[in-house]
Amino acid sequence: DLLMTDADGSILVEIPPDIPGMDGMLDIEVVIEDNDTYGTVKTELQAPVGTPIVVESTWNKRSLWARGSRPPLFILFFTGTLVLVSWGLIAYLVINLFKIAKS
Repeated sequence: DLLMTDADGSILVEIPPDIPGMDGMLDIEVVIEDNDTYGTVKTELQAPVGTPIVVESTWNKRSLWARGSRPPLFILFFTGTLVLVSWGLIAYLVINLFKIAKS
């Protein structure tokens, strides 16, 4: 969308109020390109127009991204079952190899 400045060089842009920003501050970058006199002009500013970001901590909850001692229970069960089945199969094969060697 192409916007033009007025006679004073000002421009008015509507910013939606529901854009999330750290502590309700938005980093806004304004770029004016292809200016014959000054070339490309760029400026950055912070404006208090965003909604604050609420960080919900899952530190003490069971989740995939929690610390190592708090994984989801289904992952513990599934992983433990895989380990036990794998080692059981290896033990079964080794026992059968000894039986074959004895006969």
